[in-house]
Amino acid sequence: MRLALVGPVYPFRGGIAQYTEQLCDALEAQGHEVLLVSFRRQYPRVLYPGRTDRVPGADGDCLPHANYWIDSLRPGTWVATFVRIRRYAPDAMVLQWWSAFWAPVWLLFLLLNRLTRPIPTIFICHNVYPHEAGRVSILLSRVVLRTGDACLVHSEQERQRLLEANPHATVTVQGLPVFSLGSRHTALRPRQAAREDLGLSQAARVFLFFGIVRPYKGLDDLIAAFVHVRQELPEAVLLVAGEFWEPRIRYEKLIQDLGLCGSVRIDDRYVPDQDLVTYMSAADVVVAPYRRVTGSAVVQTARGLGVPVLATRMGGLVELAKSDSGVRLVESSSPCVLARAMVSSGGSPPSRRRSHPVLADQSWRDLATAVEDAIRLAGDPVVVG
Repeated sequence: MRLALVGPVYPFRGGIAQYTEQLCDALEAQGHEVLLVSFRRQYPRVLYPGRTDRVPGADGDCLPHANYWIDSLRPGTWVATFVRIRRYAPDAMVLQWWSAFWAPVWLLFLLLNRLTRPIPTIFICHNVYPHEAGRVSILLSRVVLRTGDACLVHSEQERQRLLEANPHATVTVQGLPVFSLGSRHTALRPRQAAREDLGLSQAARVFLFFGIVRPYKGLDDLIAAFVHVRQELPEAVLLVAGEFWEPRIRYEKLIQDLGLCGSVRIDDRYVPDQDLVTYMSAADVVVAPYRRVTGSAVVQTARGLGVPVLATRMGGLVELAKSDSGVRLVESSSPCVLARAMVSSGGSPPSRRRSHPVLADQSWRDLATAVEDAIRLAGDPVVVG
């Protein structure tokens, strides 16, 4: 098939940009021709809570096969992009959905598609509703996702959420793939060397919280739990590596009030892949104490590198834990519950790390096949579980 795949890619940062690139590679490996369409500009500065939405140091770098056509603030580029896509004559159009900010662009695409010779339009829903969504975001999400021909989601929970919004939706479920960091960063470094680089004791039990800090990710629950962890594991260290999208001072005050200044370390920035691997290599356990989640690129990256994960039981993580003994779930992010699980997992010797990390290639082939299935079902109002 000839496919138009639309979403962020490098030099834009984040899990969805990596996802779009790796999905494009997987579809091409399945023998499809793919027109990869991305953005000139994603968010206006006033709406983006981070320092930048681009990979630091990328400068003018771009993917040679990507077409950076869409400017979020210039509707004329939306129309021009749709015209270019139709000139390509794809058999289907695949759009990424994760934020209601993109509702006007996708609604225009869908309207123009219906006014011309329609082609199947598939939404890949990273979240049916955005994280921390308000009423307007929920309404826009429902309107947009009702206008596509089919949707692909990454967990049974999201399938149910989508069907509640649109009982007639055609839905395919496929788990979130294992993220690959590229040929230079595919394996853990020696634990001793990684800890030396970070100035960590070789004897410490090291817990890692990784990724953008937002309220739904439960970092304050983790910090509160760490007080109890330190009582059982006095040498324990908590690493927090990722950019803060809310006031950092609130967390620093919590750390100070709980007497954890010497055992919690913060690296407040976008962490590039080579440093991510160093953090993962130094850690005994990656902790993901989500309060709400559909899927997690951090968890999937840890699995791909072979690092044990402790997370809350929700969303697509439930399905992961059923098939992967390296993913351990707790019933809630309550500090007491979390602390007990951290003490038992944090006490494991480094030798218990997984010797064979989860392979990424097969999971992306499975996703590409699921996209094919969604396209075939696009004109048929059948719900697929």
